[in-house]
Amino acid sequence: FTTKETGALLAVKALQNFQAIGLEPPTEISHALYGSLITPSIVFQAEDEWVNGVAAFSPNRRQVALVCSDNTVKIWDIETQQQLAEFTHEASVNSIDFSPDGTKISTANEDEIARVWDLESQQLVAQFSHSSAVSDVAFSPDSKKIATTSEDKIAQVWDIQTQRSLAQLSHLERVNKIRFH
Repeated sequence: FTTKETGALLAVKALQNFQAIGLEPPTEISHALYGSLITPSIVFQAEDEWVNGVAAFSPNRRQVALVCSDNTVKIWDIETQQQLAEFTHEASVNSIDFSPDGTKISTANEDEIARVWDLESQQLVAQFSHSSAVSDVAFSPDSKKIATTSEDKIAQVWDIQTQRSLAQLSHLERVNKIRFH
């Protein structure tokens, strides 16, 4: 959104349309539903926060995670439009990702830390540090590892359980996005 609004708006009509015809939505719809790209059909109303343009859908497409201006990530049930969880951060959240098994969410943050949260207990499971803001985070297909990128020009793969780095790749420039395939 380009202006601060009283509530947070997120359109999911496009997602519903793709699901109705049995297609996967484009990444642009799954990760950034805002602005004039689509017409809103469902509104998630929050107190005085606004969505900063970062969103992710759960693997079953029943929940959406929204990054809000108050440094929180809020998980919403799409059908009931009820807030299910809230994860508070000290700094802005740059990226979020649901684990493929649907049990966790990860966040990439301006405070140089990537975090993994358990959705059921709403507890912090693991933290991974960089020397600069973390720009993106992604889960591995088995939900046991995450990959992070940072303004420190490093991409890393981490084991969630041991919280150890499994691989580190240095780059000449900042790395903005990362995905497992």
